[in-house]
Amino acid sequence: MKVAKTKASAPAIFAIAFIVFNVVGMIDLPIYRISALGNGVGIVNTIAIMAMLGGIAAKAALPRILMGKELATIRITNRMKFHRKVAAYAAYLSAVAATIMLSVSVSKGASVGNFDGRFATSGAVFMSLYAAIILNIYFLNIQLIEQGRTNVAFKASFSALLFLAAASGYRSPIIISILCYLISGLAHNRRIGRKLNIKYKFIAVGATAVLVIFSGMYSVYRTSLLYDVRDYYFEYDTTSIPSPLLFLMDPIATMHVDQITISRIIDHVNANGSMRGTLFASNFLSLLPGERLAARNIIGQITTDRVTEAGRPWSITPTIQGALYADFGIWGVGAGMLLIGASLSTLMLWIASRSALKITMGSYVGVNLLMSIHNGYPDVIFYLNMLILIFTYIFGALLAVRFGSSAARQ
Repeated sequence: MKVAKTKASAPAIFAIAFIVFNVVGMIDLPIYRISALGNGVGIVNTIAIMAMLGGIAAKAALPRILMGKELATIRITNRMKFHRKVAAYAAYLSAVAATIMLSVSVSKGASVGNFDGRFATSGAVFMSLYAAIILNIYFLNIQLIEQGRTNVAFKASFSALLFLAAASGYRSPIIISILCYLISGLAHNRRIGRKLNIKYKFIAVGATAVLVIFSGMYSVYRTSLLYDVRDYYFEYDTTSIPSPLLFLMDPIATMHVDQITISRIIDHVNANGSMRGTLFASNFLSLLPGERLAARNIIGQITTDRVTEAGRPWSITPTIQGALYADFGIWGVGAGMLLIGASLSTLMLWIASRSALKITMGSYVGVNLLMSIHNGYPDVIFYLNMLILIFTYIFGALLAVRFGSSAARQ
């Protein structure tokens, strides 16, 4: 019964978040100066919602053997110490590397104290930060499975990562770190049969509210470094909003502007045709030598004339259905959202397992799917991090095979 309840939560959370984000974004409130309706935005969102719900329903109706329930669990019990040692070294070394690289980057102006300076943060710096995050989450899950708690050194290392992520000027690393940490903790509580009382449920709701408020205040502060906040949100009449409540403009503007972006993407596709997958491929092609635009910069190029100080097109978030429409048109939206809906229950099976690897992957992929509601396609760093995590696990498994048997004989 507990497992079934766990499995139902991920599809429900994603479905509710996706529907609320897009439906609320399409509502033309009195403060809006630009409408998000018309031009087929409602049709695109309706197809995306129906396809996503269809994928959830189809996966639930599949035979048991196709649900992934019969797949062999990755067993690391009795050899956990090898995975723990590898994960510990990887987590701490990656945290040290990220600390050094971020400190140097921040000292050069790529920080929350410089609006455009954060765009100067190199891909290598971001790679070190995100790799440190996922490796620390992996180490967290190993500790929870093996010991039921984390040690002081881990907590100090993880806290330092959060501080550096905040100083870098970006919210995504902070959101990913905190949500993956919370999901791992909740998975542990379910695994040991511990029920969450009203106190912890209240804390969870409060923490979510604080994260949303922090995100809005963080964005407004960052914007105020270069712009007058009321002028920056030119699509809205903010005269009736008191200054202390301007941070509310960030979530409101995010939902509404994303729908306007979808409308502009539809205009571009109608005039020029779909990109036939080149938008998705652009994130991977950005790894190649030379100056190349990533997916969100391409969206900025086709939807706005804003550029950074370095002359690159502004990074514009297209939503996941907007990115799919830009690449493959309305059929791509249907097929892509159907696939996403069908994958959600599998993620919950991973999170509910006793494998630190699966829990980490499930939480990391799940959080990135939630963020894709706004961001669109995950960056290439997401895929590289998955590879780093898998290689770390394989290395621990190889050590267990090589030295585990001899250690057992001793």
